[in-house]
Amino acid sequence: MILFLISFLLVFSSSYFITSMICEKKSLEGFIYILLTAFANVVLTIELLSLFSAISPVGVLILNVIFLALSIFIWNKKNRPQWTPDIKNFFYKYWQAVRKDKYLFILSIGFIVLISSALFLASFMPVINADAGAYHVLRSLFWISNHNLNHFEIPDTRNIILPVNSEIVYAWILMFIKRSAWVGFVAFGGYLTAIFSLYGILSLMHLSMRRKLWVIFIVSSFSSVICQVAGTETDIIIAGLVLASMYLFWKGNIENKGVPIFMSALSYALAIGTKSTAFLAIPGTALFMLVISVYYNKKYFYKPLFNFIGFALINFIIFSSYNYVLNFINYGNPIGSEYFMTVHRNQYGLRAIPANFIKYMFMFFDFSGFKWGQYYGTDIQGIRDSLLYLLGFSTIRDGLYTRPDVINQTLVEPLMGLGVLGLIVFVPCLIWALIKPVFNRNRITLLLLLFAVIFIINICTMSYQLAFMIFSIRFLMAFCVISAPILAYSYSKKFNLYKLIIFLFAMFYLTLVSTHLWARPFNRIIKYFKLGYPVTQIREIGVCGAYITQIDHLNRNDYKNFYTNEPCLLKRYIEQKIDNKNKILLFANMGDDLILVKLLENKGYDIDLGLYENIENIDINKYNIIVFINDNQTSSYIKQFEQRKQETYLGPNGQIKLRKHLDNPCYYLDNTNKYITDSDDIDVYPYICRCVIKDEYLKKHFNLRLADTLPISAKPLDKKFTQAAKKYYFYENLNNPVKK
Repeated sequence: MILFLISFLLVFSSSYFITSMICEKKSLEGFIYILLTAFANVVLTIELLSLFSAISPVGVLILNVIFLALSIFIWNKKNRPQWTPDIKNFFYKYWQAVRKDKYLFILSIGFIVLISSALFLASFMPVINADAGAYHVLRSLFWISNHNLNHFEIPDTRNIILPVNSEIVYAWILMFIKRSAWVGFVAFGGYLTAIFSLYGILSLMHLSMRRKLWVIFIVSSFSSVICQVAGTETDIIIAGLVLASMYLFWKGNIENKGVPIFMSALSYALAIGTKSTAFLAIPGTALFMLVISVYYNKKYFYKPLFNFIGFALINFIIFSSYNYVLNFINYGNPIGSEYFMTVHRNQYGLRAIPANFIKYMFMFFDFSGFKWGQYYGTDIQGIRDSLLYLLGFSTIRDGLYTRPDVINQTLVEPLMGLGVLGLIVFVPCLIWALIKPVFNRNRITLLLLLFAVIFIINICTMSYQLAFMIFSIRFLMAFCVISAPILAYSYSKKFNLYKLIIFLFAMFYLTLVSTHLWARPFNRIIKYFKLGYPVTQIREIGVCGAYITQIDHLNRNDYKNFYTNEPCLLKRYIEQKIDNKNKILLFANMGDDLILVKLLENKGYDIDLGLYENIENIDINKYNIIVFINDNQTSSYIKQFEQRKQETYLGPNGQIKLRKHLDNPCYYLDNTNKYITDSDDIDVYPYICRCVIKDEYLKKHFNLRLADTLPISAKPLDKKFTQAAKKYYFYENLNNPVKK
């Protein structure tokens, strides 16, 4: 931990010296520059080390020292400029604003509750998000153990195909602290970037301090923003980077300076290297930059645009191209495998734009924290489906990752939308921003119209590029944050009923939802502390027992009987029954949370993952123990479809049959979960490979002996929770016996 703090200080010291050289004293941009340069510093450090398979704490510290020394040398040559934040002036303006509007003062208290809760959760909570356990954070652990960012075999192809920048920062943290913690600070940094940039944009629009504070407090009270402030989802990071790019580009045009435009390009390049959402936001952002360039540069509008494009290309190559190059090398496509892309791609062309647009707009009916969805959800969904039917879009199917009920009321992070405020604040402001310039055309109304149009363009782009999925609510949230300036219309200096309603809902979300998230319940964690549980045990219960509600009746020495996360049971089994001298090969499934298992490497274990589809090409004799789950493996990393696609056919009753008997058969499913056979079109791509594991095949070809099993019970933990039954099979390699 001490080494990480040293690295942290080295990185942010470098960022401060760089910021002092390129930023005016006391300017807001300084905060953004520090965050952007620190992000870029970490990414560049890890990527450089990866080229030599040298990712390690020592390598990171060496480059940290080199970058800091270079920064200090140049800073000294520049006569040692110093950037200092103008905090005193900000708080003076803040105090003047809240004195005139007591609602803002109370919202400030709610905002402090949100920030305090987020900082506590980021510093205390282990990683519990399902996507983080399956790929976001998991891939970082593989990079650390492999000492490079190169692709590796793993059942969940998201680990190798998707952009990597935020996960590189996770790797920077995890390689030093060697436990599942602190990665939530990365999203918190993205949130701060969004808030600073939003404040800057509103300032350039010449809005009052009261209106700026109102917008920041309201956007912070969106439920999906609250759950991501200290989480492991990256959408708030994307929103922050895109907003920073827009703000700095605007600032550069006003001042006619190249540095803000360069930093704007750096911000967007980092966004492209962080998540594909940044690609979807390109048309809207391009429109914004075009309008700003024309407004400030008239017939020379192309100059800042060309500068931005040139700077963006350079920054992309340096800070964001690494995994895109790997994808091109391995798949012939920088975006990734055709097998993976087929499940996300829109298959209906332009017709999908209005259909998906309607579906996304109905996602503003989000009742996070309230049970209203039980009473009105079916009716709302019926209205949506009827509208799609009347317009002739009912035949446009949703993507694979969706669910029939679209009206969320839970505090489950992947499903949370904007909450009630999305419907009663964002949607009315969006409509008014589109309409008002017709009646009152001035600088502010036209700028707010621009942000409303950007939102519409972003949703249309997403509707055209991607199949509709319920989990795309996270993309919707990012686009709402990017267009948050339109929330300025919701503020009123005088008291009215509408303002009171917004205020009450905002306080509910800031104070109660932020402390009652389903997977990270601040209120329940505090209760564990009051009952005398040690910190280590509380963290373990969070990962393995989901902070069960029966804590008042829980025997402190028997809490492990309440595990709901089966990797915890696998981890405990390995620790208790397998010596770390043994090398383990685990055939996990796509989507499995494997963080705890991979972290065992910090205790001397050596654990690899394997693809059963490719088992004949694996050197099994390197391993002492081979672990299978149930009697099959499901994987989205597909290697042998071209060789195996003719092996299956449809029987007379529609059943799937093998053309020839195989000891290790694998079946392939397309993006509709339909089995692919030799009768399908040649351009049908698989998304999932499902291989059957047979005991006789293992014994015959690899000389393995079933040594033990670990059953995972489907017994419900309580009335609200059930889990799937599973069984782990532990085989001993008789050619390389288990070491005692």
